[in-house]
Amino acid sequence: MKIIKAEDKELYSYGLYQGIVHLLNFLVILLIGFVLQMLWQSMIFTLCYSILRSYAGGYHARTQGKCFILSVLMVTSVLVLLMIIPSSTVLILTLLGISYCLLLSLAPVEDENKPLDDMEFTIFRKKAIVISSSLVVFSTILLLTSQKDIALVVATSVTVASIMVVIGLVKNYQVKRLG
Repeated sequence: MKIIKAEDKELYSYGLYQGIVHLLNFLVILLIGFVLQMLWQSMIFTLCYSILRSYAGGYHARTQGKCFILSVLMVTSVLVLLMIIPSSTVLILTLLGISYCLLLSLAPVEDENKPLDDMEFTIFRKKAIVISSSLVVFSTILLLTSQKDIALVVATSVTVASIMVVIGLVKNYQVKRLG
């Protein structure tokens, strides 16, 4: 139909490919949640984690295949942990407190595959702070309204994002030291 210019074809193809990859990742995560009978937990975790992680940064796998495998392992591990860990107020507040402090002091963490210029760093930092603050407040409200199970899922998403930030910092340090 000649809607896309010839010089833009590669860009559109890449965008379409990335969209399909993200959709497949999300469907696999939903499948894992369904199989573990934790569908709503997998959806809430993925939503909160993805939004925060896109601005907080941190560790990134070198290939999409490794990213997919690590994502599947991470979500499966998180859901299994959520099955066995009791939803206690002390645990949730501890996870939120430690993770929030880490994110406030460290985010965003760039990756060699996703470097940030000064303007991007400033924008991503502000967004990471707003999103993490919102998730902490949301989780706290859930606690106050006796929704501990949901609060734990949200707190876990903030915790895993903060862990990825720390792992990203360690990776960056090792790359600079060795490289």
